[in-house]
Amino acid sequence: MNLGGDYLYYYQKNSSAASSLGFVVHVSGLYRSDLNGEHVLCLDKVDCDRVTLIGNKVYYTKAVDGMNTLCLHSITTSKKEPTMLTNYLLNPASVSNGLIYYNGTEQNHYLYTYDARTNNTSMVAQYNMWFPVYYGNSVYFLNLDADYKLCRLDLADGNLTALSNERVDCFNIAGGVAYYQTVGSDPGLYMVGIDGSNPTLLAQGTFHNINIAGGYVFYQAYQTEIPMYMAPIGSTAVRTFDDAKAAAMQHLNKK
Repeated sequence: MNLGGDYLYYYQKNSSAASSLGFVVHVSGLYRSDLNGEHVLCLDKVDCDRVTLIGNKVYYTKAVDGMNTLCLHSITTSKKEPTMLTNYLLNPASVSNGLIYYNGTEQNHYLYTYDARTNNTSMVAQYNMWFPVYYGNSVYFLNLDADYKLCRLDLADGNLTALSNERVDCFNIAGGVAYYQTVGSDPGLYMVGIDGSNPTLLAQGTFHNINIAGGYVFYQAYQTEIPMYMAPIGSTAVRTFDDAKAAAMQHLNKK
């Protein structure tokens, strides 16, 4: 979900059973709504994976007929100028100053930038990585050459720092803290300073959907919707997000 001015931009996939016809109808699309979730405009009726707002354009990945990968597309916030930008997978999740930071998906997995103003791409660093995130003039990523450990690459001096000792499944960055989920026989959700200091176990087990909002980190246990857990950024004071639980229960009761 992206916020821009008076609107929210998001991808949604809905399904509703049409039992009398013997099939399920799927209504998927890229949408714009006001901040109350009203006055909804479908920008593109499409299955997509990642959505990012840059200026007055929405960048997103979607399937293209005859191709075996998702490709990067853009469309204006007023539903004009739909454009296919690449014929390969380019994840637009990490953006800074009009530059999308992404890992290669063809000949290598090096770090590249895509300039949304010029449509030009540039190689930044020759490290094999996955899911790079730009934050504070550094890029955080899963290092494919080091068993998917979480690493930080300082773009100013080129120094590479490992932030985890274990293989990592997913992560997020905020407030000078990296949150990451380890994989293995003893998995856990950890937090660590972006300089690698004070690694701390936040929760034992397997978690996902690590999101940051309003000074809090939110996460969920794997393959469960409730409860949702939350903690102030940098704190181990974990509690359940009761508003999310109440909303989920209300939704279930309506079925």
